[in-house]
Amino acid sequence: MSEGGLRSNTPSERMDADAVCERCDTVNPEDTLLCKTCGNNLRDQRARRLALEQAMEAVNAGPSRAAWARGLLLVFGILVLIWIAINAGRIEDFMVAAQTTKLGDATLFWSGAKGREFDKLAEELKSNPITSEEREVAQKQPASTEIYEGRYVLVQQGHLRQTPVGEAIVRKEGGAFRIVAVFDRSAAQLRGEAKLEGPARIAARDTAGVYQNGEYYGASGFAQPAETGGFECLGLCDLSDETYSAMAYRVP
Repeated sequence: MSEGGLRSNTPSERMDADAVCERCDTVNPEDTLLCKTCGNNLRDQRARRLALEQAMEAVNAGPSRAAWARGLLLVFGILVLIWIAINAGRIEDFMVAAQTTKLGDATLFWSGAKGREFDKLAEELKSNPITSEEREVAQKQPASTEIYEGRYVLVQQGHLRQTPVGEAIVRKEGGAFRIVAVFDRSAAQLRGEAKLEGPARIAARDTAGVYQNGEYYGASGFAQPAETGGFECLGLCDLSDETYSAMAYRVP
């Protein structure tokens, strides 16, 4: 989904992560990116820990290196504060149970009885495309976030404006929400089943998939109401280790 219009929030370089969470002391499985209990980013925790250990070694090496170590700690502290300011309420709150391993069998949403139900949703979205006028109204006058079912405009947040990157449709079936989304530039399609968590968030934890360029990828993510209206959507995909985000505005 590298051209899917979703914004990447984390670097694609891989790095080992700590197993024991410093925030809640949970022992996580090997290769876990985010703590399964509190959502703490274990990869960033390891980076901070190693940097601090190196700084302490420098302090213990003698007074000649103490001043340099204090400077390193000060710079590191500033970098941590900047990182927290940028990502607070987004990445740390994202996908407590998400793993760097495979997220599930994505082909399930394109085959069998389940696949046929999603085919109907995809056809409904295709046969009733969202017009430019509907897109404009949906973004300028966000509809109530207490209703989940309907068609959605997907947009990428920019510094000066929001750029439409796709559209989606949501239908409730029993206790779950079925979702189909299509992204304009990459022609990637996302299908998944999400459940309500708490008063407002709906989450698809290892129950989603992406089809792009003839390949299927497991996916996982959630959507929750944004203060400015619409829904903020975050997700992971087996295609890469990146976090993807978009805003979704329901068409009235």
